Amino acid sequence: MDHLFIAIVSTTAALLIGWRWPSRRRQMIWGCIFGVPFGLLQILLAGSTARLGIDSLDAFAMFLAYLLLGATLGALAALCYEETINRWLTPRVHVARGQLKMFVVGPLVGIILLGAGTPAILAGIFALFVNAAILSMKIRTAVVWDMIVSAAGLGGWYVILMILIGVRAAGQVGTWVTIGTPSGLTLAGLPIEDVILAGIVGALLGPLFAATKQYRHPTRLHTVGVQNAKLFSGLTIVLLAVAGMGWVTNAYILPPQHVDVQPAPGEIEVPTDSDLIFRFDRPINRDQLRLTIEPPVEGDWLYADSITTKHGYRVARFHPSVTLDPGTRYRVELDGISSVWGVPVKPIEYMFGTRVVPDILALQADIEEPQAVLPTAVLTMKPCEAILVTLSAPPDPAVTMEFSMSPTVAFTTEELTEDAGYRIRPSACLTPGTAYDLRAIRQIVRRDRETNEIIAVDDPQEILSAVVQTTGQRPTIETSAVLGATVDMLELRPTVKRTIIPIPMDFQDRALSCEAAALKMALAGKGVKVSERTIMKKIGYDPTPRRKGVWGNPDWKFVGNIDGRQNSTGYGVHWKPIAKAARNWRRSYTFQNGTPEYVAGQIAKGNPVVIWGTLGRAWRDDWKTREGYPILAWKGEHARTVIGFYGEPEAPTHFVINDPIVGRIVWTRAALLQNWSRFNNSGVVVE
Repeated sequence: MDHLFIAIVSTTAALLIGWRWPSRRRQMIWGCIFGVPFGLLQILLAGSTARLGIDSLDAFAMFLAYLLLGATLGALAALCYEETINRWLTPRVHVARGQLKMFVVGPLVGIILLGAGTPAILAGIFALFVNAAILSMKIRTAVVWDMIVSAAGLGGWYVILMILIGVRAAGQVGTWVTIGTPSGLTLAGLPIEDVILAGIVGALLGPLFAATKQYRHPTRLHTVGVQNAKLFSGLTIVLLAVAGMGWVTNAYILPPQHVDVQPAPGEIEVPTDSDLIFRFDRPINRDQLRLTIEPPVEGDWLYADSITTKHGYRVARFHPSVTLDPGTRYRVELDGISSVWGVPVKPIEYMFGTRVVPDILALQADIEEPQAVLPTAVLTMKPCEAILVTLSAPPDPAVTMEFSMSPTVAFTTEELTEDAGYRIRPSACLTPGTAYDLRAIRQIVRRDRETNEIIAVDDPQEILSAVVQTTGQRPTIETSAVLGATVDMLELRPTVKRTIIPIPMDFQDRALSCEAAALKMALAGKGVKVSERTIMKKIGYDPTPRRKGVWGNPDWKFVGNIDGRQNSTGYGVHWKPIAKAARNWRRSYTFQNGTPEYVAGQIAKGNPVVIWGTLGRAWRDDWKTREGYPILAWKGEHARTVIGFYGEPEAPTHFVINDPIVGRIVWTRAALLQNWSRFNNSGVVVE
C-alpha cells in the first residue's frame, strides 16, 4: 500500500476537520498520541527502507511519513470512535476508568518482545494475554466494556480508514507487516495481516485511550439550524480538499512505475529503425532521465500521453538519430526516473537484439507452386516469370541489397517484408534458352532517421552469384552477334585501391569526450598510448554555465560539463586546443577549408586526421563569450578520426572513419563534405 499517499490525504483531512470543528481538537490530539505507535510499528516491521514500499525516499522522509500516517489516522479513528461507539454504546457511568491505566503493561511487554525479534502478531497476542491476566484480577463490567469499545474504536476505525483512503484511493493492497510471503487473504482489499495487527494494537491502546476521558471535553453533534449548514459546508470543503490533494499526490508526488517498455526485454528481432519507448503509470520528471545504451546510441527524447495540455507526460520515447546496427545486442539502462516532484524509483535495465543481417537462402520462380533452389544452384524458369529471393530475415533499413544481371537486363526490385525476401521482375521477358548471371551485393549502412539519407556504409560484400537459366529455344543469331553477346557477358571487376592506417577502434569514455577520444586514436596511430583523462588535463575546462546566450570559448578550452547534456550543460572543444594538446606528444597543426584530397594526402603519408562535424539531428546554436566574441556552434557537434580512404589520393571516393560513438564507418566523398562543411572543413593533423 502506498503509505505516502495515505499519509498526505489523511493529514489533510485531519487538519481541515480540526480547523472546522475546534471542539474536536483535544480528542483528536489524544488520538494522534495513541496513533503514533501504529507508525512506529510499521517502521519496526519494515526493518529497512526496502520494506517500506517507498524505498526511494531518504530515511528521514520515510520515517516522518510513517509517523505522520500513524498519528493522523489515529486522530481520525479517535474522532470516529468518540462520535459513534463511545457516544452510542458506552455506559454513561465509568466508575472504573482510572483502573484502565494499569493496562499500559501489555503494550510495554509487546514492545519489548518486538524489539527482541519476536514476530509482530505473536508479540501482540502475548501482550493481550498479559492485559487479560490483569483484567482477571480486577473484573468489572465497565472495564470490560471500555476495553471492547475502545479497541473497536481505535483498531476497527483504523482498518476502515485504511480501506477507504488506502485501498479505494491508492489502489494498492501490498502488506507492510508480513516478514516472508503474504497469505494473500484480504478484507475489502486490505491484506488480512494488516487487519489483524491493527486490531491487536487497537485492543492494546484502546483501554489507555479510554482512560484519558477525563482529560477530553465532551462534544455534541448539532443537526439543526445553522450548525447543520456549517456541518455540510465543512464536509464539502473536506471532500474537495481530499480529492484535490489526492489527485495532486497521485499525479505529481507518488513515484511512477513503468508499465511497458519497447522493445520488450529479451526481444531479438527488433527492426533497426525502432524507437525505445518507456510507459509509466504516472507523470515523470523529464529533466532527470539518464539513458545509457551499450553500444552507444545518440538520439533525442520525445514525450507523449500528458495529463494536462503540455505537462505531466507518462510516455518517454527515445528516438535514435541513426539506425541501429543489425545483429547487435544492446544493453539499456534508464536511470533518474522520478515523479514530477522528485521522488525517484529504481532504474530500468534490460537487453534486446536487432534483426540479424539477412542472408540469401533460396531462389525460385514467382509461380503458384515454385521449386526453390539453393543460391549456388541453377534456377530454371520461363522467360516472362519473376524471380523470388528468400532471405533468412526480413529486409531491414540498415541493410541494402543491390542485384545485377548479366547479360544486362532492366528490372525492378520489390521488398517482401512479410515473406522475408525480394521479388525481381524484369521489365521485359528474358531471352529464351539463355543463362543469366544473377549477383547480389550486400552492405550494412547507417541512415539518418529524419531524412533516411545514408550517412555511413560498411564494406560491400557479395552474397549471391547464381545462374538463372530460361527455358525455350534460343533464337538464331549471326556469329558476329554471338561474339558480341559473349563479350557483353564478361564482367570486369577492377580492384579498388584502399589506403588504411591500422588504428584500433576506441569508444569515448565520457558523454561529451569525443574530441579527446578522437585525438587518442590519432595518437595511437603514431604509437603514442595516452588516456582521455590525460588529454583532457592538457586541454583544460571552462565550467562556466550557459546563461542568456553567453558561454565559454571552445577555441580555448572544453566548454561545460563533460558528462552533461550537449549545448545545455556541456558542449565540447574545437580544433585549436586539440592540436595544442597533441603537441605534448607529436607534431600537430590545425587547418580550415580543407578538401577530401588534402585529407587523403595526409592519410597516404601515414598521418591520421581529426575532423569536426555533427552527429544525429543537428542545428546551428551559436553564442557569444563573456568578451563578446561570437562562437560558431552546432547542436550535435562531434569529432571523428579519419584513418583511411578508397581510390587515389588525388581522387578519393570513400573515407574510412573511426567514430568514437558509432564505431568504424565508411563515408562517401559527398557524405564527408556534407557533414564536415558545418565546421568549415576544419581538422587537426597528427604527424
